[in-house]
Amino acid sequence: MGARQGVRLDIYPYLHHSCLGHAPLEALYLTIDGSDRIARVELGSGGLRQDAPLQKGFANLSAAQAQVVQLGIDWLAAWPNSPTELDRLPLAPAASDFQQRLRSALVATQPGQTLTYSRLASALATAPRAVGAGCRANPLPLLVPCHRVVAAQGRGGYCGGSSAGEWAALKGWLLEAEQATAKPRD
Repeated sequence: MGARQGVRLDIYPYLHHSCLGHAPLEALYLTIDGSDRIARVELGSGGLRQDAPLQKGFANLSAAQAQVVQLGIDWLAAWPNSPTELDRLPLAPAASDFQQRLRSALVATQPGQTLTYSRLASALATAPRAVGAGCRANPLPLLVPCHRVVAAQGRGGYCGGSSAGEWAALKGWLLEAEQATAKPRD
């Protein structure tokens, strides 16, 4: 028996009543791998990658896939008011040890806070360019909040885009939404 194939679903229509429903996005794709884990989140127009066939709604999903997609939708619908319960989501493993260390550092960054590429690089004992490349290669934006990493001067790029244009505007929107709802620490 061959490996089970993953699925890819545009979940943006399911988020229309949430904060993300007002994001400057055209689509938000969730890819579930053959092991029923969230393997990729794609923002924007959806033309980034096609790791799995595009599904139209839940009808053709297995029960396990539908459950994972629903968990992802629920988590994203709660963003940014409650974006910290990532351990509930079955995520595909990081591609490398460095990606795992970067993922852990990004997830530990509180909503509404930002880190510079150089500060995060120092914490990970690497170079700022490595952090930038790692953020650009992050297959799980929003879930692993690489938008919280900013340049020393300005916000910097996002999802492989430059520091200007639609990706930079989306990064700005995400940061502003988190900062508006961030709960002060005691």
